[in-house]
Formats: sequence, structure tokens, C-alpha cells
Amino acid sequence: MESPVFCVIDIGTGGAKCQVFDEEGALLFDETALIDLRQDGTALSFDPAEVWRNVCLLTRKAVKQCSKHGKKIVTVSSTSMREGNVFYDKEGVELLAVPNLDERAFNESGEIGASLGEEIYLTSGHWPSSIFLVSRLKFLKKKEKELYRKVDRVSMINDWILYKFSGKIATEPTNGCETVLFSLKKRQWSDELIAELGYDRSILPEILECGKILGQIDKIAIQKTGLDRSTQIVIGAADTEAAVAGSGLFDPGDIAAVAGTTTPIQAVVENPFLDEERRTWTCCHVLPNRWTVESNAGATGLVYQWWSNMSGLNFPELDQEIEQDKPAPGKVKVNVGTRVMNSKRPHPTTGNINISPWTHRSEVSLGILETNCFSVRANLEQLESVLGKRFLELYFCGGASKSKLWRNLQSNILGRSLISFVKEATTGKGVAMLSAVAFGSCKSLNEASKSFAGQKIKTKPNGRAFEMYEPFYNQWSDANS
Repeated sequence: MESPVFCVIDIGTGGAKCQVFDEEGALLFDETALIDLRQDGTALSFDPAEVWRNVCLLTRKAVKQCSKHGKKIVTVSSTSMREGNVFYDKEGVELLAVPNLDERAFNESGEIGASLGEEIYLTSGHWPSSIFLVSRLKFLKKKEKELYRKVDRVSMINDWILYKFSGKIATEPTNGCETVLFSLKKRQWSDELIAELGYDRSILPEILECGKILGQIDKIAIQKTGLDRSTQIVIGAADTEAAVAGSGLFDPGDIAAVAGTTTPIQAVVENPFLDEERRTWTCCHVLPNRWTVESNAGATGLVYQWWSNMSGLNFPELDQEIEQDKPAPGKVKVNVGTRVMNSKRPHPTTGNINISPWTHRSEVSLGILETNCFSVRANLEQLESVLGKRFLELYFCGGASKSKLWRNLQSNILGRSLISFVKEATTGKGVAMLSAVAFGSCKSLNEASKSFAGQKIKTKPNGRAFEMYEPFYNQWSDANS
């Protein structure tokens, strides 16, 4: 008899990923297809048909590999970058698909913030920004009237993936709250905000809690993916909140830095706490009686990926070059893309790189990593100020946590211990845990967390390194205040 395993589709900024986990959390399959983002000024979009074709190819490959080893995929669930949207017509055909980096609605977000920002923050825990659905809808209504008239439904990207598998559109609180048309307290759409903004409530999907079964796989998806007709489709979660769950963080006071394209730092709280100064976001946790407060360090991973592309070296090669050359700490300042979060002012206020033709590549690499770590520290300290609590250690997950160099540097600059995982797949693991509970392999997320835990790494700070970096951190902090 085949053993049950859980498939997770993850649509991120870098690509469409298919992962399969067994009941103990072991990663059995992990492949990614790149997503081609189309840019037109500040507008970004992607071809949903192309992404879906690649997801089907990856899933079919996963099915074959699992079958060879006596495993059967029993559930499919999803996660995705937050804030991305897919718009559909009456026939359910995609009209427009945009990633989280799409900023076509910058002017509209300012207009909404000026008139309704305070009310929106008090309800949704987010100040209106160009990357939120609340602003994109206004942009389409003003600038793309023909397309706007055709919009019959809209969803987040993780919802779209499950729609392609099941034919049903629903959303969940962790990504639904990123629309800013959402009530944190009710964990439902805010009818008051939607009406005040003049949007049609009917275009928004039903909200189900994370881990609920959406339905069975539909016939078209069976044909395209090779999955069995008994496969259950399970509501997933946004990528950051999935990583928090995958790290086993369910209790108030738990905290994680999820170092991906950006580095959100989320602390778990037991009520929808709001920052009086409106700097941070408050988001929904995967558990219905938990929330998170977030301060985001900005485009940490995105800037390092840019440098990797420019230099022609991958991340491990950049790390190796730093370790070989041993560039002087603090010599090169790369102050681009990172910031101390302020939800009312989403973009960094400064940007500079002090390099010359004689600057070594490893010096630039180290400078980017240092700046990323400074930003994480500043946002952690801001979160501590907002919550009135000091965190002695935090979980450090996401792609950056694979780098021993980055972990050590981050711990030294923070002056705190970091907890990471030997096998880093916390985002997919968090969604697979939801699937394991839905399927019945585990009774609760806490039980699933114990089964899926995996081996941890604890990185402790070096006191001398912390003291050495203190003046450099203060310089960065002064430049970003």
C-alpha cells in the first residue's frame, strides 16, 4: 500500500516551486520553474497560462517520482508571495495576474491613504500601499476601465493555484488580510471598508481558515497533472505566515525573521494589536486565535539576487569569495532597498553605494550582507519598541538561513542567538503541516510541528564582533532615521 504524502505549490517572486513532504516532514521532491515577470514602468505582470503549464509539468514529475518509491500524493495545497492578485472574468478566465512587486497603483494608494488611511489601518492593520488590492482596484477603475468592467472575481495568487486544481475560488486570512479590505478582528472581509471605497463585494471570494479542505481535484487538473481523482485540495497560507508555522511558532512571544525576497520579522500575539504610530503591520496567523505583528527589513534578498546576477556568481560562490578574501568589515556601504519599516512611508528614503573601480567584488558582497543585517536589527528593535518586549533569540528561516556566513553575520550584528533548520524548507513545511492535519495524519498543528520539526541549528553571537559592528550599525541607523 502506498504511503500518503503532501504536495505544496509555492508561487514566489523567483519562480513556481513544487514540493512534496511525507508524514514526518521529509522533503521528497523539490523543483522550481522560473517565472517571467513582464515590466511596463512600475507595472509588473506574469502569464498565468505559462505558470500553470509549468506547475502541471512539475506536479506530473512529482507524481511519477513518488509512485516509484511507493508514495501517493493525497493532498495539494498552496502558498505564494503576499499581495499578488489574479483578476478573472465571468467565465473564470484570467484577465490579469500581478506579483507583489507590481506598483502601478502608487498614486492611487496615496489618495486612499489621505482620505481613509486611519480607518483602514484600524480595521485591517495595514496602511494602504501601492502593492495592495485596495489600491490596484482603484487604479483599474480609473485607468483600465474596460478591463475593470470585465472583472467578475479577484483572488490572491495562492488562491488562484487552488482554483486551477479544484475549479473553486476561496481565500484565507493570512493572505486575505494583505488586500487591506479585511477586518482583522472578524477574520473576514470588511463590508464597511468595501462599501466606503465603492467596490463590488461580490468580486471577493469566500474566506476559509487555513487547513480547511476546499474540495476534490477537478477532471481537467487530473488530466494535466496525473494526480489521482481522490486528491484533496487544502487551503494553504501566505508564504511568510507559512514559514512562521513551519518553524513551529504558535505561542505569543514567538518570533521569526523570514529572509526571502524581503525579510519580514513577525512576532506572534494573541490579539490583533496595533502600533499607535502606524509603523508596523498586523497580520493573521494560520491559527484562528493568533495574529502577528510585523516589521519588514525591505528588499534584502532581492538586492543580493541583483548582485548575484550582476557578478555572475551564485550565493554560495559569493559567500566563498568573502571567506577567502576576508574583506574589512564596514568598508563598503550598500544602502539600497533596506529600511526601517514605516507602513505610512513604504519605500526607503535613502540609497547609495560607495564603491570605486578598485573596490573588490567580495567587499561589495559583504557590504550588501551587512546592510541587510543592519536592517533586520533595526526592524527587530522597532518591533520590540512597539510590543514593549525584548527578544533574546529569534528563528531565522528562509533562503538566507542556508548560508552559514549570513547566519553568523546576522547573529553578531544582532547580538542575539538565531535558531535555524539544517534542512531549510519552512514555508512548504508549514503548508504541508496544514495538509497533514486536514488529511488526518496529525490531530493538530502542534502535533504536526513535532513530527515535522527537523534538526535545528543554534547560532550564537560573538561579543567582540558585536562591539566591532556597533559603530557601523549606528551609522546605518542614522542614515535611515
